[in-house]
Amino acid sequence: MNQETNIVNHHLNNLFKEGELIKINSKPVYYLPKQLVSDFLNQELSKSVYDSFEELLADKTDVFDQLIGSQSSLNHVIKQGKIALSYPPKGMPFLLTGPTGSGKTYLVKRFYDYAKQMDLLDETAPLITFNCAEYADNPELLSSKLFGHKKGSFTGADEDSKGLLVLADKGVLFIDEVHRLTPENQEKLFYFIDEGKYKPVGENEIWSHADVRLMFATTETLDDYLLDTFTRRIPIVAKVPSLESRGIREKREFLYHFFRQEALLLKKDILIEDALFHFLLAYKFVGNVGELQNLIRYICGNAFVRQGLGEELTVSISDLPDNMKKEAFRAIDLTPKDKIKITPTGTVIDPSYRSIATFFDVLYGELDSIGKQYLREELNSHYWINVSFEKIEEQFKSINNRALIDKPLKIKLVSMIDEVCRVMYETHQIEVLPETRDILLLFIELLLARESDSEYAVDRVKQYNQLFKEKLEYVTNTVDLFVYLFKEMSNIGHIELNEWDYLILNMIFTYYRRLKHKEQINGVIICHGKSTASSLAETTNAMIGQKVYQGIDMSLDVSFNEIIVKLQRYLSLHETANGTIILIDIGHTHDLKEALEHRVDGSIVIINNVSTQLALDVGFRIVNNEHIEMIGKESSRQHFSTYSMFQPDKKKVPALIISCQSGMGTAKKLQEVISENLPKNTPIQLVLSDYAHLKKMKTNTTMFNRYDIIGILGTADPQVDGVKYIGIDDVVSEDGYKHLANIFELYLAPLDIQHLNNGVMKTLSLENLVTMLSILNPEKTIELISAMIDYWEQAFDIKIPNNLKTALYIHISCMIERVITREYVQNTLMDEEEFSENHSYFINVIKQGLEKFESVYHVSVDLGEISYLHQLFQANLIGFTF
Repeated sequence: MNQETNIVNHHLNNLFKEGELIKINSKPVYYLPKQLVSDFLNQELSKSVYDSFEELLADKTDVFDQLIGSQSSLNHVIKQGKIALSYPPKGMPFLLTGPTGSGKTYLVKRFYDYAKQMDLLDETAPLITFNCAEYADNPELLSSKLFGHKKGSFTGADEDSKGLLVLADKGVLFIDEVHRLTPENQEKLFYFIDEGKYKPVGENEIWSHADVRLMFATTETLDDYLLDTFTRRIPIVAKVPSLESRGIREKREFLYHFFRQEALLLKKDILIEDALFHFLLAYKFVGNVGELQNLIRYICGNAFVRQGLGEELTVSISDLPDNMKKEAFRAIDLTPKDKIKITPTGTVIDPSYRSIATFFDVLYGELDSIGKQYLREELNSHYWINVSFEKIEEQFKSINNRALIDKPLKIKLVSMIDEVCRVMYETHQIEVLPETRDILLLFIELLLARESDSEYAVDRVKQYNQLFKEKLEYVTNTVDLFVYLFKEMSNIGHIELNEWDYLILNMIFTYYRRLKHKEQINGVIICHGKSTASSLAETTNAMIGQKVYQGIDMSLDVSFNEIIVKLQRYLSLHETANGTIILIDIGHTHDLKEALEHRVDGSIVIINNVSTQLALDVGFRIVNNEHIEMIGKESSRQHFSTYSMFQPDKKKVPALIISCQSGMGTAKKLQEVISENLPKNTPIQLVLSDYAHLKKMKTNTTMFNRYDIIGILGTADPQVDGVKYIGIDDVVSEDGYKHLANIFELYLAPLDIQHLNNGVMKTLSLENLVTMLSILNPEKTIELISAMIDYWEQAFDIKIPNNLKTALYIHISCMIERVITREYVQNTLMDEEEFSENHSYFINVIKQGLEKFESVYHVSVDLGEISYLHQLFQANLIGFTF
């Protein structure tokens, strides 16, 4: 008995491996004929092993889900067909156009299955197919086939005959090559469409009725063959694309699919030589999908005859028809490559193709790894976003040279992205930078090329996206808007985004919007009148030279509550921590305050009596990053307006300004060094500022409204009253801890300050610090300072210790920057006359050491700088008396 059971199990397992059976992993295990189950469920099965019968029965998915191109090239066609079939009470006529062999008849069968699946048709409802081309030369017989005829109505009509409308009653009649219908038959058919009744050929009195859903197909241009009165009765027309226009990815899927069919039929693995596969991938099939299917059957048949019986079937270029071999051999790549393997169970092993789904899973894994560091507080939010974006950009660049989608689709996609970005800019005031647009374009290409959904875990990514929602809600709102507009405006295919895809979009928009609008105040103009505000905003923006204002028109018949809703919507899509200035023609100050004070993160200034001059003055001040309160006060005073200012009930975030004379590049490097060594959970933000702007505007800048400024770090003191300053040379001096504590003591524990001090000293080696600080060539700077130190050692007859040499290199690098940019220091501790009298020899020696530097760069080092050098020498050299 056991032996018989083993034999049965052996045969069942073999049939399962060959794809003939599916397995139900219950106790006991059941094997079922795959084709019978598929026929019973009226669809292809998604897998070969199920845990239970319940899971098998639940596997009843949309009949289009497994159709190649259902989510891309055929998405619009399928959507249109579903509408035609589902529209109450009995659907609408539906016409498919497209070239020969593109799959129109196959799609009609799928639509028929869909109608039964959705209970639009009974399970026993008929599908009748009629090809007009077969009867095009005999219009009378064609009419008889469609509508039936009465006995004696024409020669050979020996008895009454039912037409196809009767046979298709309660079901679907598919009329192919409909352009071959004569005008008379078109008229009879459109009368049936209108009234649901018709007369068989030879019947003059009694009307016949039928309940039929009509579907048509043609390969021709409608206007050339069909009556306008007929085409007007067909409200939904969809074009089935040619195989070439469906793209490389779908063509690859068709190749896999048809070879799978042959593998299942032959019950053996098929090995496809790489040269053959890529020839088929590149070949232009005039007969489309139908020609491709027939060719693959021919290739497999040729190989089968040539190789005979065996466990595998290998197909190659030699199995092509003679008329194609010559072309194939011209393009052959002689480099040895692994064969593609396709099994009867449907498994595809293609060594030449890296799945886009795999690409995404790898990227998700890397983003997850960075995100976990952030959750463990090993990274602050600034680094989390920057490092994540850099990883996204790096991965995207690695695949950018691949032809992800075909050229016609790429052209459509570029146009679609441009249109979405235009709407975001013109309607919602969101400027999408060219760099952002390019990376969004590549991202959508990757999504279109993705073969299947990712199986990467989504637990943590929901947490990451929730953090974005809590801390940067305007970004998540922008992402939602972009996705909504793209889906609504696009007809290039269906794209499903998972939580990881939303995280990628959050990172992209955050990175670029912070890059563009670090300190931008929001400007809004509200006026009564049909287009007064929008016109004033448009004019002012043009005169300023950039987008500053959003205009919100307040028609006389629109309630102010509706205006507030528009304003709230606008602000929800923009960073509000920098503040919002609202210019309004009359009143409503209290209403605006109540509506906005709990919805924004920054100050609100409302200025009455808006005019073009006022809008320009405020706009230029916004562009200049002036403090919001100063803008309100000064502009309203100059233009005889009144202003009100409201502060949100939120505590300002502490921030350290980093500003260097040699530019934002140096400041950014210093920002990275400090950020890397701050405690990861610190609330302190590190913000960059242009030195000249900070020195000129002092506290009248946007960042003093947004942040609680705890100090300024840089290479020269911009002299902002009431704000502590620390120079980078102070940070790396022996008293570095003391200088850092002066800034951070209210926010960091002593151990954290010590860690910051040690980390900065470790990171800033002499060479890279000089490279960072000097506006000159670093090598030239080091050579220049080295020559100075050598001269001073000889003149003072001393040996300068290493710690003082390091301090001199750093101090003089900062000094060079100050002197060349004409930002001289003021040494308040120095009595200039007394210093010159008591230390004349020191001054002369130092000046002689600096002589080469001064002559080369046509500058003069002032007495204040020399006195600081004297303090350095005295502090580090015991008994230094010069």
